[in-house]
Amino acid sequence: MAPNSQPFIWINAFPGTGKLTITTHLLPLLSNNPESTPLLIHNHKLIDPVSKTHARDHPDYQTERKRVRDDAFATYVEDPSTLNKIVIFTDFQTQNSLGRAVANEYLDAARRAGRRFVPIYLTCDVTENVRRMVSEERVGGGMTKLVDARVLEEMRERCELFRFKDLAGVELDVTTLTPERAAELLAESIRKVVREGAKGVLGRFTEMFGGGGDHVVREDTGYFREDGFRKRRKVKLEQEEKHQIGYLRD
Repeated sequence: MAPNSQPFIWINAFPGTGKLTITTHLLPLLSNNPESTPLLIHNHKLIDPVSKTHARDHPDYQTERKRVRDDAFATYVEDPSTLNKIVIFTDFQTQNSLGRAVANEYLDAARRAGRRFVPIYLTCDVTENVRRMVSEERVGGGMTKLVDARVLEEMRERCELFRFKDLAGVELDVTTLTPERAAELLAESIRKVVREGAKGVLGRFTEMFGGGGDHVVREDTGYFREDGFRKRRKVKLEQEEKHQIGYLRD
């Protein structure tokens, strides 16, 4: 990584999860002073300019989307004048060929800039996801955001959120969390990923932070050993484990 470069944080979640709202609360938690406030580029800043000139089924739509992303990477991620600031992009990519290709563009940009790449995955129960998506604030937001509940429900049934398999990252179920609380949990875990990753910690394991008091989960030959808690398999956070947050370290 480039000396003193700040991380590149990529937040991936379904439409209506609350990416922008949560990230807005996250910004001040990651800065020490106004000059160090992270740069936020939300996905509709990249989508809406293209949507004004190209329908989604236009043959050049994806080409234009990539051009806009590349411009954003050059301006906000790779420009030497921005390396002293954390940069955060919000996004929605699924587990298919296009989603994988686009997600890897973000990773490649981080590598070119010499920044540590921290992917974040926000999950949300379908019912709550729909409720948030049709909220008055979202519907009247003035952006090309999805506000059709039926489309979202169909999307949730057939699509899987893209996740990097072998990269350090953070996953948080925000179903029952306020935006403020979600931002606090993310800030805590981002600091740990960055701090411990910067020390060159290797291996693949997850630590979780419960709402009732932090506890560390360590890997032990394929299992986690929780001090004073039950053992459980590694795999990933179970749906019912609300208020818990995990990250993988590469």
